[in-house]
Amino acid sequence: MNLESISTPPSKPVEGKYPAGPHAGKTSLTGPFHFKREIATRTGKKMCTFQIGSQKCVCFDTLAQKMIQKAGTREGQDVIVVGRHRDGEFVADWAYSTELRSSASS
Repeated sequence: MNLESISTPPSKPVEGKYPAGPHAGKTSLTGPFHFKREIATRTGKKMCTFQIGSQKCVCFDTLAQKMIQKAGTREGQDVIVVGRHRDGEFVADWAYSTELRSSASS
């Protein structure tokens, strides 16, 4: 059996809460970034889906545009996203990594 052919399930992201500052009360997720797809919306706003570890995530507007632009260079790298849980997915408002930065809120 070839070890490269064994697929490991995505890991659970590290979750935390911001006690104060601009992200007070929001949740952060840290884990490997996996881009899923860009989604067309009726309003023309940018939207994309991705995963941080095993958590399904979505983002909009400026942050979605930055995620789409940087998806190829960030794939598999650790990223921190800040936002909130909604209906089983995580809605990201901010993202941090070496090159992927945004101060956009959805």
